[in-house]
Amino acid sequence: MLRRPIPSAAIPRRTTALAIAGAVAVLLLDQGSKALVRRFLPLHEPQEVIPGFFYLRHCLNEGAAWSILSGARGFLVVVSAVALLLLIGCRREVLGIGRTLGPWTFALLCGGIAGNLVDRILTGRVVDFLDFAFGSYPYPTYNVADSAKGTLYNIGIKVRGQSSAKFPKPGYSIEVQDSVGEGMDVSL
Repeated sequence: MLRRPIPSAAIPRRTTALAIAGAVAVLLLDQGSKALVRRFLPLHEPQEVIPGFFYLRHCLNEGAAWSILSGARGFLVVVSAVALLLLIGCRREVLGIGRTLGPWTFALLCGGIAGNLVDRILTGRVVDFLDFAFGSYPYPTYNVADSAKGTLYNIGIKVRGQSSAKFPKPGYSIEVQDSVGEGMDVSL
């Protein structure tokens, strides 16, 4: 069932402040962890944390995941900056996604994008250090910023996977049935 768009004024300032604080926290955690990695982990020498599964490995990535677009620093900086500016410009629509999902969406995306953007601007390379081994599967080494964006992606899959509703244009709220058949209100 479609309802009226959520008015911008209906989003409390406290929600906006918490979302911004969350984004700054993600950015600081990302940059702080990368500073520790640069200082204490030798480049490309894995430090085993959980045998055969989890390693800390200091890597420098000039591209995106799996080094896609390696060497395209300018393009990646522009795309990241535009995405960040669009999110900030659309913050009221993003923050209107439910009571808790909106602020988390904003915080994880903005903090994650900003974390890697800082690396690209300052050094041209993103510091990655979280390395998991899944048998012979070559999973990319990543960082806190990537983890924030990945967490958000997984939340989105979970939310969409449990919903039988199609998502309308942003700014509307809909009533959906989850996989158990219970109704819930989702604001977009």
